[in-house]
Amino acid sequence: MSWENNHIQFCRMLGELASVGLSRAQYTFLKESMDLSKDDIDEILDRAQYEFDMNVKLGRAPKKETCMRDLRAYTGNERYQS
Repeated sequence: MSWENNHIQFCRMLGELASVGLSRAQYTFLKESMDLSKDDIDEILDRAQYEFDMNVKLGRAPKKETCMRDLRAYTGNERYQS
């Protein structure tokens, strides 16, 4: 699993957060900052875990080169090399 692959790592991080659980304070912060309900937050975490499972475990994750090319284009920063 590639560290530079944002598609994988973002989903993975959210999935890991869901697995350890969010505190009441963390839910409150997210609810206020994102204008979401607790159920909405849980759904996003579930969707992230599903995305991680489908893309990584089934081998359908985008290639590192694609992610790094897109990141370079988005940021204009050439330090993001494949």
